[in-house]
Amino acid sequence: MTENQIKNGPFKEYYEDGRLKEVGTIKNGDKEGAFSYFEYTDFVEAEQVDSEYLTINIAAVPAQEICTKGYYRKGLAEGTYQVFVNSVLSERGAYANGLGQGLFERFWLVGKRRFFLFPRKRAVGNYRKGRTHGIVREYDLNGLLSKELTFEDGIPVGVHKEYSGGSLEKEIPYVGGQMEGEVKTYFDDGTLRKKLTFSQGKKNGPYEEYRDDWEFGYMLEEKGFYRDDENTGLLKTLFPVQWELLVGYYWDNQILWI
Repeated sequence: MTENQIKNGPFKEYYEDGRLKEVGTIKNGDKEGAFSYFEYTDFVEAEQVDSEYLTINIAAVPAQEICTKGYYRKGLAEGTYQVFVNSVLSERGAYANGLGQGLFERFWLVGKRRFFLFPRKRAVGNYRKGRTHGIVREYDLNGLLSKELTFEDGIPVGVHKEYSGGSLEKEIPYVGGQMEGEVKTYFDDGTLRKKLTFSQGKKNGPYEEYRDDWEFGYMLEEKGFYRDDENTGLLKTLFPVQWELLVGYYWDNQILWI
């Protein structure tokens, strides 16, 4: 019996193959109280972590079910929800008036030799009226911070940061959802690797790129200028081993050496 065919009382719906799809209660034609929704997959994506552990990301290890448990009030999702993969928590958060609201957490699913799965923190953030709002932090499988992102009603704002092995790798400034300002990438020790200027989401302005030379250390390798995502104007490239400075211009996105 489908949701539309029942007005009050316990409710169950099944897939064509007979597996349970949804279970809960209907009141005056609307979902009310605790509800569970089931999805089934043949496989769950797997990635080798080391010789003993696998990380499991929803959707090449056989999976039985993905179950979402939550609550409804007058037909709208309300209160806490949880998502389980093979009975192991993969996500949790809350709804208010049918929209995501407040803290949400997502988890890597890790298991020893594909069994005994347990959750490991993957992402933490907040929703406001169904949109990502505030700081979102993402973590790698070792529990180290991999990204720190800021949103305002779902729009990227502020400086987004990316990390590798716990060290800052990249900084990307956003204004109103577009990249704006200097995007910087770094070597492992925090030394500047590249600096690139953006305006209204496009590369516009000067850039500099450095390299870690085995003999001379960190050296300026190239500097130039972008306009609307295309190289233009003066280009300088330094080859420190020969101590040779090459100077050229970009024309139709091609280098003309002087």
